[in-house]
Amino acid sequence: MLIMSNADHANNNDGIPIKKSSFIIKKLVFIGVCFILLLIMIVLLLIMRNLTVQLLLLFI
Repeated sequence: MLIMSNADHANNNDGIPIKKSSFIIKKLVFIGVCFILLLIMIVLLLIMRNLTVQLLLLFI
């Protein structure tokens, strides 16, 4: 992919590769945000599970 983008940069106008790279960056940012949200969800689920277990132990 990097080789192709370099070839495009050499052959075409400056506008097109910049658009491509910005699209790739947006995609990477989107994937990163999704990954972070997923991690937060997992952490929250683990915390909730621990809290529920502690509450159950307290009630027992």
